[in-house]
Amino acid sequence: MAKQKAVTHIKNHERQGVIARYIRSASFGFNDGLVSTIVFLAGITGAIKSGPLILFVGIIAAFGAATSMFLGEYISTKSQQETYLAEKKRESREVEEMPEEERAEIRSIYSKMGYSGKKLEDIVKTITSDKKLWIDTMMKYELGLTYESGAPWRKASVMFVVFMIGALIPLTPFALMPPITALEISISLSLIIAFIVGAAKTRVTMKNPLTSGLELSAIAGIGIIITYYIGSVVSQLISI
Repeated sequence: MAKQKAVTHIKNHERQGVIARYIRSASFGFNDGLVSTIVFLAGITGAIKSGPLILFVGIIAAFGAATSMFLGEYISTKSQQETYLAEKKRESREVEEMPEEERAEIRSIYSKMGYSGKKLEDIVKTITSDKKLWIDTMMKYELGLTYESGAPWRKASVMFVVFMIGALIPLTPFALMPPITALEISISLSLIIAFIVGAAKTRVTMKNPLTSGLELSAIAGIGIIITYYIGSVVSQLISI
């Protein structure tokens, strides 16, 4: 029973960690697609007045950035998985070669959690009686590592898709109306959605929704203002 509780506890931690990482990745990808694209479009509109050209450049830039996000997520996930497996192999060898030292580490881990006396010894005995549980516990609590489950390409594909979804929001008005009007609509949409996304992510971060929403909107707004005027100044300097 105690062993089952320990296994369940570790699995629950890992599951929560995986869910949180997926949410963070999706939120990051969407936010980056939304904010980076509207900021880019603001700069381009400040420099170029051709609607079709702005749309074309915006699509290419968004696709290039999404591809970069795909590659970054793929490499990151694959590297994490390889690191985890290498560390797990090392930990397994140490359990075989230095069981007393590793047992002492388990005792130290749970002692720091507040356990002592017979309860602590029971926990140590339960965990170290199962090699897999022992190693998993060391990976989680000593090294702070959890396995990034799922194929790297799948997680990378999710990042690519959510980035492009975020990017399409500010891009769409430029396909339907003149540049300045499109920019105004695009900025309004992007700031509203940035606020909603910022507020929604507090379901995970547990922060104040209003503060989080305003923070993300403010970051996007500042970026828009800066890049628009940079685009305007640069276009005059190089006569675009």
